[in-house]
Amino acid sequence: MSWAIWITGLPGSGKSVLAGGATAALRAQGEPVAHLELDVIRRTLTPSPTYSETERDVVYRALVFMATALTGVGVPVIIDATAHRRAWRELARRSIARFAEVQLVCPVEVCQRREQRRTTGNAPRGIYARAGGPGAQVPGVDVPYEPSFAPERVIDTAKQDVGASVREIVALAQRLGGAAEPTPRIPGGGWAIWITGLPGSGKTTLACAAARALAGQDMPIQVIELAGLREFLLNGRPESDATREVVHRALAYTAKLMTEAGVAVIVDATAPRRAWRELARGLIVRFAEVQLLCPPELCAERERSARWQLGGCRGVPPSARASRRTEIVLDYEPSLRPELTLHTDRRDVESAVEEILRLARRLYRTGAVGEYRT
Repeated sequence: MSWAIWITGLPGSGKSVLAGGATAALRAQGEPVAHLELDVIRRTLTPSPTYSETERDVVYRALVFMATALTGVGVPVIIDATAHRRAWRELARRSIARFAEVQLVCPVEVCQRREQRRTTGNAPRGIYARAGGPGAQVPGVDVPYEPSFAPERVIDTAKQDVGASVREIVALAQRLGGAAEPTPRIPGGGWAIWITGLPGSGKTTLACAAARALAGQDMPIQVIELAGLREFLLNGRPESDATREVVHRALAYTAKLMTEAGVAVIVDATAPRRAWRELARGLIVRFAEVQLLCPPELCAERERSARWQLGGCRGVPPSARASRRTEIVLDYEPSLRPELTLHTDRRDVESAVEEILRLARRLYRTGAVGEYRT
């Protein structure tokens, strides 16, 4: 388990400058720090953001999920996000064992002047120019910004220079880190296999069995189950078309982050829209899709079948896990170019797993799948 530091403050308070500086300094010392900049992540999660309260909540919960997943495999994280609601940062504190919050303080007038002069970086332009308009949601102006009750560090960026502030954050990270054991990594980066198919086609059984086999070969492996991610992001909220989109995009982005950290990932998700799996293909350098085919009537029978042992992985540390519920999909779009196709009404579990392991070994050895079909 590694650590996470959340740098928070008003737009224009200096979050990205300090997060980038601290990340660079720690990497120079050999720390494989991941910089989670929400303005970058949003481009994938919400390409056309509405900034509605529901969207913000799901996106911030996705950010916490990603940080938790990375720290769980030994990757230290610096989170760079305003998070005007204190509850989002407190969720991270509850979810991550070694967590610290850096509260940036800066008069809103100074933040506004900085934001007006901003010409580089990933933050959207003209944030404060939109304040006060119809439907505006600018933190600290239109909606309250809730500062931390007990941050590990408070930095006044109107008074303290960037260099001193970066050194404070680096020192905090070093205290959080301690003497952690290095986590195994795949040379050249990890890979991802997305197992897709109708509910009841055998995704979870095959994902878990393949992950157990790979873990037995000392492969750093994680299973990401859509069910657990959805439960974490929605937090009991009914799923809508909009939140369903964000959940699946967050799934693809989490897999991307894990592979970049040198971890092998098996994604266990129906993902009925082909575009969601294609998004992952575009984000992840070493990616393969396993298409499970099974007659719908047999899938329905199997959905609770002991033969396929549905109910989550055992013996493999997952990034997310949830109690499974019956899944109904009426609009499934099969893959147009899967690296592997398995007819699970004709194959036993052992032979199907062996095919997935062959695919995993190809990804590991060559870094490219090529023309692999079954």
